[in-house]
Amino acid sequence: MSTGTLSLSPQEAIARDRIVERVASRHHAPKVGRIRRHVRAALLLRSLAERLDPSVQSPHRADLHVVPGPHAGSPRPWTAAPRRAPHRHS
Repeated sequence: MSTGTLSLSPQEAIARDRIVERVASRHHAPKVGRIRRHVRAALLLRSLAERLDPSVQSPHRADLHVVPGPHAGSPRPWTAAPRRAPHRHS
């Protein structure tokens, strides 16, 4: 589409410039604020290690909220019987 013969009002010209800026910022800007997949996996592994062995806590996370482990009398998750769905009557 050629804009050589098209005359725009000042409002239309401003709107066109804003649209061009918005499209350029969306498509050409680097993505920020996303945790990459390997970083998320590392954080998950670290939290699992801390949960299994609380003595491995890193120093900067010692003052954060502590997630309690399973109680002494409760079955371990890997030995618990699988949950079964209730029987459905047809």
